[in-house]
Amino acid sequence: MNSFGTNYRLNIWGESHGDSVGITIDGCTPGIAIDEQDFQNDINRRRSGSKGTTPRIEPDKPIILSGIYKGFTSGSPISIMIENTNIKSEDYSVPIFRPGHADFVADKKYNGFMMISLLLKSSDSYQ
Repeated sequence: MNSFGTNYRLNIWGESHGDSVGITIDGCTPGIAIDEQDFQNDINRRRSGSKGTTPRIEPDKPIILSGIYKGFTSGSPISIMIENTNIKSEDYSVPIFRPGHADFVADKKYNGFMMISLLLKSSDSYQ
Protein backbone atom coordinates (compact mmCIF):
# COMPACT_ATOMS: atom_id res chain seq x y z
CA MET A 1 0.00 0.00 0.00
CA ASN A 2 1.21 3.51 -0.75
CA SER A 3 0.24 6.32 1.62
CA PHE A 4 0.29 10.07 1.00
CA GLY A 5 -0.84 13.20 2.80
CA THR A 6 -1.11 14.87 6.18
CA ASN A 7 -4.54 16.49 6.59
CA TYR A 8 -6.09 13.99 4.21
CA ARG A 9 -4.38 10.64 4.13
CA LEU A 10 -4.64 8.64 0.92
CA ASN A 11 -3.83 4.94 0.85
CA ILE A 12 -3.75 3.42 -2.62
CA TRP A 13 -4.00 -0.37 -2.74
CA GLY A 14 -4.29 -3.29 -5.15
CA GLU A 15 -2.63 -4.40 -8.35
CA SER A 16 -3.66 -3.75 -11.94
CA HIS A 17 -3.41 -7.49 -12.59
CA GLY A 18 -5.18 -8.46 -9.36
CA ASP A 19 -8.87 -8.69 -8.49
CA SER A 20 -9.25 -4.99 -7.67
CA VAL A 21 -7.61 -1.65 -6.97
CA GLY A 22 -8.75 1.02 -4.59
CA ILE A 23 -8.14 3.94 -2.33
CA THR A 24 -8.85 4.74 1.30
CA ILE A 25 -9.26 8.43 2.12
CA ASP A 26 -8.94 9.39 5.77
CA GLY A 27 -9.56 12.85 7.20
CA CYS A 28 -12.86 13.83 5.54
CA THR A 29 -15.22 15.65 7.83
CA PRO A 30 -18.72 14.19 8.23
CA GLY A 31 -21.66 15.59 6.31
CA ILE A 32 -20.15 16.14 2.83
CA ALA A 33 -22.56 15.03 0.06
CA ILE A 34 -20.88 12.43 -2.17
CA ASP A 35 -21.67 9.39 -4.30
CA GLU A 36 -20.03 7.09 -6.87
CA GLN A 37 -20.85 9.45 -9.76
CA ASP A 38 -18.65 12.15 -8.20
CA PHE A 39 -15.65 9.96 -9.08
CA GLN A 40 -16.84 8.65 -12.44
CA ASN A 41 -15.78 11.62 -14.62
CA ASP A 42 -12.19 11.38 -13.38
CA ILE A 43 -12.20 7.61 -13.76
CA ASN A 44 -13.52 7.91 -17.31
CA ARG A 45 -10.48 10.01 -18.29
CA ARG A 46 -8.22 7.00 -17.77
CA ARG A 47 -10.73 4.41 -19.01
CA SER A 48 -9.41 1.75 -21.34
CA GLY A 49 -9.55 2.54 -25.03
CA SER A 50 -8.31 6.12 -24.62
CA LYS A 51 -4.94 7.12 -26.08
CA GLY A 52 -2.13 5.64 -24.00
CA THR A 53 -4.33 3.20 -22.08
CA THR A 54 -4.89 -0.54 -22.18
CA PRO A 55 -7.07 -2.00 -24.94
CA ARG A 56 -8.98 -4.03 -22.34
CA ILE A 57 -12.61 -3.12 -21.84
CA GLU A 58 -13.65 -2.78 -18.20
CA PRO A 59 -16.51 -0.82 -16.60
CA ASP A 60 -14.26 0.93 -14.04
CA LYS A 61 -17.20 1.47 -11.70
CA PRO A 62 -16.26 2.80 -8.25
CA ILE A 63 -17.76 0.82 -5.37
CA ILE A 64 -17.91 2.71 -2.08
CA LEU A 65 -17.14 0.24 0.70
CA SER A 66 -17.15 2.51 3.74
CA GLY A 67 -17.22 6.08 4.99
CA ILE A 68 -20.39 7.12 3.15
CA TYR A 69 -23.86 6.78 4.68
CA LYS A 70 -27.01 7.78 2.76
CA GLY A 71 -24.98 9.95 0.39
CA PHE A 72 -22.91 11.80 3.02
CA THR A 73 -19.47 11.30 4.51
CA SER A 74 -19.68 9.75 7.95
CA GLY A 75 -16.30 10.95 9.21
CA SER A 76 -14.77 7.49 9.11
CA PRO A 77 -12.25 6.60 6.37
CA ILE A 78 -13.77 6.35 2.90
CA SER A 79 -12.76 3.21 1.05
CA ILE A 80 -13.47 2.91 -2.68
CA MET A 81 -12.79 -0.18 -4.78
CA ILE A 82 -12.73 -0.71 -8.55
CA GLU A 83 -12.92 -4.33 -9.65
CA ASN A 84 -10.69 -5.60 -12.43
CA THR A 85 -13.09 -7.61 -14.54
CA ASN A 86 -10.87 -8.33 -17.54
CA ILE A 87 -7.72 -9.79 -16.01
CA LYS A 88 -5.44 -11.41 -18.56
CA SER A 89 -2.63 -13.02 -16.59
CA GLU A 90 -0.99 -14.28 -19.78
CA ASP A 91 -0.17 -10.65 -20.65
CA TYR A 92 2.39 -10.84 -17.85
CA SER A 93 3.90 -14.22 -18.73
CA VAL A 94 7.20 -12.67 -19.86
CA PRO A 95 9.02 -10.55 -17.26
CA ILE A 96 9.35 -7.29 -19.21
CA PHE A 97 9.46 -3.89 -17.58
CA ARG A 98 6.80 -1.98 -19.53
CA PRO A 99 7.27 1.71 -20.41
CA GLY A 100 4.86 3.96 -18.52
CA HIS A 101 4.26 1.37 -15.80
CA ALA A 102 5.73 0.96 -12.34
CA ASP A 103 7.07 -2.55 -13.05
CA PHE A 104 10.73 -1.65 -12.48
CA VAL A 105 9.99 0.32 -9.30
CA ALA A 106 7.76 -2.47 -7.96
CA ASP A 107 10.45 -5.04 -8.76
CA LYS A 108 12.96 -3.08 -6.67
CA LYS A 109 10.49 -2.23 -3.89
CA TYR A 110 9.26 -5.81 -3.49
CA ASN A 111 12.59 -7.57 -4.17
CA GLY A 112 11.27 -9.28 -7.28
CA PHE A 113 8.18 -10.77 -5.65
CA MET A 114 5.82 -8.60 -7.72
CA MET A 115 7.23 -10.07 -10.94
CA ILE A 116 7.17 -13.57 -9.45
CA SER A 117 3.48 -13.20 -8.57
CA LEU A 118 2.75 -12.06 -12.13
CA LEU A 119 4.56 -15.04 -13.58
CA LEU A 120 2.83 -17.48 -11.23
CA LYS A 121 -0.60 -16.04 -11.99
CA SER A 122 0.05 -16.46 -15.70
CA SER A 123 1.09 -20.11 -15.38
CA ASP A 124 -1.28 -23.08 -15.48
CA SER A 125 0.01 -24.27 -12.10
CA TYR A 126 -1.40 -21.19 -10.37
CA GLN A 127 -4.96 -22.07 -11.31
